[in-house]
Amino acid sequence: MENLQSPSRQLIRKVRFPIKFKFTLMLVLFLVVTMTLFLFLATKLIREDKAAYIYDTILQRTEEKAVILEANLLKWQTLLAKADLQPKDYPEIAAVYEQGKLVYRSQTIVGQELPLLASGQEQQVFFSNDRAYLNLEGKDQSRTLWIDLASTTNQDSPFEEFIAEPNGRVLSKISPRLSWLEEINRQTVLSGSLRIEGAIVGFVKLPQLNWILISRIEEAKAFAVAGYMVSKSFYFALLILGIAIIIGILAVRPLTSQLERLTLTTQKIGLGDFTHTVEAKSFDEIGVLSDSFNLMSKKILAFMEEMKEKARLESEMRVAQLVQTAFIPPQSLHLGETQVLSYTTPASECGGDWWGMLEFQDRQIFMIADATGHGVPAALLTASINACKESLGVLFERDPELAQSTARMMSYLNRVISRSGDQIQMTCFLASWHRASKTLTYTNASHPPALLYLPPKEGAGTKENIRPLLEAKGPRLGEQEDVLFTENYVELPPGVSMLLYTDGILEAQSPEGQAWGQRRFINSLLSCLSQTGHPQLIIEDLAAFHQSSQYDDDLTLVHVRF
Repeated sequence: MENLQSPSRQLIRKVRFPIKFKFTLMLVLFLVVTMTLFLFLATKLIREDKAAYIYDTILQRTEEKAVILEANLLKWQTLLAKADLQPKDYPEIAAVYEQGKLVYRSQTIVGQELPLLASGQEQQVFFSNDRAYLNLEGKDQSRTLWIDLASTTNQDSPFEEFIAEPNGRVLSKISPRLSWLEEINRQTVLSGSLRIEGAIVGFVKLPQLNWILISRIEEAKAFAVAGYMVSKSFYFALLILGIAIIIGILAVRPLTSQLERLTLTTQKIGLGDFTHTVEAKSFDEIGVLSDSFNLMSKKILAFMEEMKEKARLESEMRVAQLVQTAFIPPQSLHLGETQVLSYTTPASECGGDWWGMLEFQDRQIFMIADATGHGVPAALLTASINACKESLGVLFERDPELAQSTARMMSYLNRVISRSGDQIQMTCFLASWHRASKTLTYTNASHPPALLYLPPKEGAGTKENIRPLLEAKGPRLGEQEDVLFTENYVELPPGVSMLLYTDGILEAQSPEGQAWGQRRFINSLLSCLSQTGHPQLIIEDLAAFHQSSQYDDDLTLVHVRF
C-alpha cells in the first residue's frame, strides 16, 4: 500500500471517461452515422432508379401511343373507301356522311349539328361543345367520317394523355390550353421526356398532323412507391439501431470489468511490482492479454539484463568502429607528385572494406581489399590485413626487393589470411608505383580490376580513355595457402589516374532492383574526372540512383592521380 501511495502514483491519471461510456457513445454515433449514410444513399439510389424507370416508361408509352395513333389514322383512311362500312363496329366514329347526307350519328353527339368539311380539305378538326372531332373526307368526296379524338386516349390510366396542337389547344379531352406546351415546342427532338411543373411528361411530335402526343403523371404519384420504400427503410434502420445499442450495452460490461483488472495490474507493474499477476477467466483476446501480462512480469527482469548486455556490446561496437576508422588513411593525401582522394563508408557499424598505402624509397604501394560479408567478422579481417600492411613496411627494410614485386607481397598477405581461419577470405588489389621509371606493377586477387584513365590531349575524355587492369589475376586471399600469384606492369605517362573500388559500388541497386552496373559507373567516373576528380561525386550519382541512405554492402573508392 505504501508503494501505491508513492509520488510516482500521482503520475497515473484518474479515470474520468470510463471505457464503457466511450464504447457505448462510439457505438451509438457509429450506428447513427452509418444508418444516416445508408438511408441517404438508399433514398438517393431508389429515387434515381425510380426516376430513370419512370422517364423511360413514360417515353416508351408515349411512343407506343404515337404508333397506335398513326396506325389508326391509316385505318380511318382505309374506312373512307370501305364499301360495307359498319360504323357501330368502330367506337371512335362519331358520324358518317354519304354524298353530303348524315347516315350515322353516335349517341355521344345527339343534338349537335355536325357541319361538313370546307371545300377542298381532306381533314379538319372541329370543336363541338368543347369536344374535338377529326373530320376525314375521301378523295372522291363521297364519304366523310367524324372521329371522336377523346375516344382515342385511355382516360382510366394513371398517366394523363393528351393530343394537342403546338398552340396549346387540347384535342383529346376537355381541358384548357396547355401553357407549359411551349417548353415541349422548344425541344429540338421529336420525342423525349422531361420534368415540367411538378410532373413528368413524355411527348412525341407528329409533324405530318401538326399534333403533339403527350403522356403526363404527377411526381407525387410517380414516386409514391419509392416514398413507401424509403419510410420502411427508415423504420427498419431505427429497429436495427435500437437492437445494436442494447446488445452493445450488454456486451461492454464483461469487457470493461476485465480491463479494470488489467489497469490495476499495469499500475503495479509501472511501480516496479513485477510479481503481481492477473487472474484470467475468459478465453478471448482479454484472456490472452492477461496471460501476456503475466508472462511479461516474469520476463521483464531478464529483458533488463539483456538490455544491459546489448548496451555493452553496442559500446564495444562503437569502439571497434573508431579503431577501424584509424586503419583507413585520410580522404585527401599529397605524396609528392601523387594526389590521393578517397571515400569509404560501411554498410553497418563495422565494414569489410579496407584500403591502405605504403611509401618505401621511390615507390608508392596502394592496396584495397574487400572481406567476405560485413559486420564484426569482416572488420576483424580488415584489422588483420592492416597489420600485414604495417609488417610489410618492416620487411621492406630487410628485403628491399620485396617492394618491387607485387606478386610476392600478395603471396605474403595470402599466407597470413589463410592461417587466420578456413572461413575467412577476401579479395585484394595491390599496385606498386615506381616514380623514377613511371612504371605501375600490380597483382589482383579476384578483386574488381583497377581502372586507368589516360587523359586526352584535348577535349573531354571518353570510354576509350579508360583501361581496366585485367591481367595478373589470382584467387582470393585465404582460398588457398600455397598459390603462386603473378604480376604485370604498365608504363604510364604523367597525369594518368588510377581508380580503385570495391564491388559494393557496382552491385548497389535502385528501388526497382536494378544494379548500378559498370556502364553507369564508367559514365559517372568520366563526369567526375572532368570536374574535381573527388570520388564523392561518384557517390552522389550512386545515391541518386539508389534513393536510400542505407546500402547492402560497403562502399570504397580511391582515386590516385600520378
